Amino acid sequence: MDITSLELIKHLVNPLKKLLNYVKNYGKQIPFEKKEYTSFFINNNLALEKVYEIRDSVFSESEISGRSYDYMIKTNRFAIKVLSKSKKSDDFLGYSSIIPINTNTFNGFIRGEKSHKQVIKESINWSECSGETYLYLVGIVVKKGDWNPLLTGYYLLTDMAVYLDKIMQNKKISGVCGYPSTKEGKNIFENMSSAFYNDGKVIDGIPLQKIYVCDKNRIPILKNEIKEFLDSKLFEKYKENVMWKDKFLFLQSINPGTINP
Repeated sequence: MDITSLELIKHLVNPLKKLLNYVKNYGKQIPFEKKEYTSFFINNNLALEKVYEIRDSVFSESEISGRSYDYMIKTNRFAIKVLSKSKKSDDFLGYSSIIPINTNTFNGFIRGEKSHKQVIKESINWSECSGETYLYLVGIVVKKGDWNPLLTGYYLLTDMAVYLDKIMQNKKISGVCGYPSTKEGKNIFENMSSAFYNDGKVIDGIPLQKIYVCDKNRIPILKNEIKEFLDSKLFEKYKENVMWKDKFLFLQSINPGTINP
């Protein structure tokens, strides 16, 4: 899971008590602005190139997975979600990604038999998820040199939590997996140890890159942790300042019976 170096990210997905304690003590350091941000899924090559620029500016050549995102958005219209400062802006501040995968891909990854790149190339469309669905957390990346990385990181992480929550409300999720490629990503998974576990397996023999798994038995725990976060006061700042532009289209793609509110 690609997570950039943001101090706040270490705490945002922790259980509610620790999160609220962090907000109480340090929340005033987050420079919230009354600005309108927009999040939406990319669906064209120009936008994809901007996503690659963000990714490649943060990670070294040996850490990235080539142009594997090409396949991901060709297979799934709702695979990569970006954050922008305004409705019309193409100046992306960062992106997040969660993709559906099949049982074989999930099992292969958690056994350490499939790489990050292989999982991305084996991702499927939401329309193919008719029964049990497995999710792969591709990651969150904040643009290098961002004017306010703490705030952007908060919005991106919260946006991903909302995104994941909607998936879990509309699909039968049987497992979630991912891995950290940074210390901050590692902190996220470790802080959610009640939902995610690691049995010693790693990616490419790199100790930092442990494979984390939330199996079917732990899905209720993950759902509850996300719910607690989205019920917290800190989530109000996200709702006040960020608009998910294509939310209804996404919900229709994972649940065709969705009615526009």
